[in-house]
Order: sequence, then structure tokens, then C-alpha cells
Amino acid sequence: MTALNPLYTVGNQIGEVLELHERCARMRAARAIELLARTGIPSPSAASTLPARAVGGQRQRAMIAMALAAGAAADLRRTDDALDVTIQAQILALLEELQAEMGMALLFITHD
Repeated sequence: MTALNPLYTVGNQIGEVLELHERCARMRAARAIELLARTGIPSPSAASTLPARAVGGQRQRAMIAMALAAGAAADLRRTDDALDVTIQAQILALLEELQAEMGMALLFITHD
């Protein structure tokens, strides 16, 4: 939760990363929605959600979308949001799928 700014919508924050890393200001809203959908949040209205109104799994997926927007040098830090085991499994499966699809390295450090 601390990685997301509580004053800005999830879509706005992903869009800011896109603008900084892809130099893409015009299509940033559409690309943010696309990245959210890719991480398992298919509703376009999720982009207009404030972080406090998103549940833990959605916040995790938003952070993954931000990391994807940042490109290869992304550093995705996650603190324990007390996700239930089902959501944890979904997030891990998503990371594994994205790793295989994009041919990226994944360093996973956990206290579990």
C-alpha cells in the first residue's frame, strides 16, 4: 500500500510510469487499462480507483502493471498485505506467466 500514492488513481500512477519510461503521454490511459487487464483486472473502471478502495490483490496487480510499464529495469517491491492463500497463488502464477511470456528474469525474495 505504501508504494501507491493515496491521492492519485491507480490508472494515473501507471500512466505516469508510462510517460516517464515510454515517453508516451497521448495513449497512456489506454495503455494503463491494457496493463491492468494483462495483470488480471479486466474492468476499465479499475484505472479510476484510488488505492485505498482497491483490495490487496488488486493493489498487487496494479504494482505489477506499474513494473511492466517501467520495463526491464523495474523493481517490484511488495510488503505483506495479508493476502489470502488463493490470491497469493494467483499473484505467483501471474508473475510466473509474465516471466515466461516476456523472457524476463525474476528475483523473488520472501520471508516465508
